[in-house]
Amino acid sequence: MRASAPCSAKQSRPHLAPARQRLARPLRRQIRSSARYQSEMDRASARLDALVQDAIVWASQHGLVVGLGGAASPAALIHAPLSLLPVAFPGNRFQQAKDAMTAFNFLVDRVAADEAYLTITLSLAAKQDPFTGRLLQLLQQTAAARAAAAAAGVQEIVLGVHRSDYMLDAPSGGFLQVRYSFTIIRALL
Repeated sequence: MRASAPCSAKQSRPHLAPARQRLARPLRRQIRSSARYQSEMDRASARLDALVQDAIVWASQHGLVVGLGGAASPAALIHAPLSLLPVAFPGNRFQQAKDAMTAFNFLVDRVAADEAYLTITLSLAAKQDPFTGRLLQLLQQTAAARAAAAAAGVQEIVLGVHRSDYMLDAPSGGFLQVRYSFTIIRALL
C-alpha cells in the first residue's frame, strides 16, 4: 500500500478557486478592520488611562482627598470619587432636588431665626466645641443690641447663602443630599 501525499483544497478542486477568492476578500478585510479596530481601542484605552492618572494627580495636588479610615494610618489618603465627564442628571430628579432644596432652605432659615431654640439646642455642644461656644456667645452678647435696634425701627437684613450637593443613588433611583453648607449674614439698616 502506497501512501499518497496530502493534497490541498486548491489542488483537489481547482474550479472552486475563484469562488474561494471572492469569499476570502471580505474576510481578509474584516480581519484587517478588526485588527485596526483593536489597535484604535488600545490607543483609546491608553489615552483614557493617562487622563485618569492626570485627574488623580490633580485631585491629590488640590486637596480633593479623603481619609482611608479603618486600620489605615490616620495620614493615609486617597482621591475623592470624581468623574472625568459630565454625568446625566434626569430632569425630574433635578426638579425634585430643587423642590426639596427650597423647603430645606426655608427650614434652615426658620431655625436660624429662632434664638431660643438655638441656645437650648447648642448649649451642650458649646461646652465641648470652642467654635460653637464662641458662636453661641456672640449670639447672646448681641441679643440686647439687636432687640434695641428692632424697637427703634431699624430694619434687619438677612442674607442666606445655601449650597446643596446631591448624588443619584443607583440602587434606589432616588437622590441623596451629600453636602449642605450655608452662611447667614445679618446687617442692620
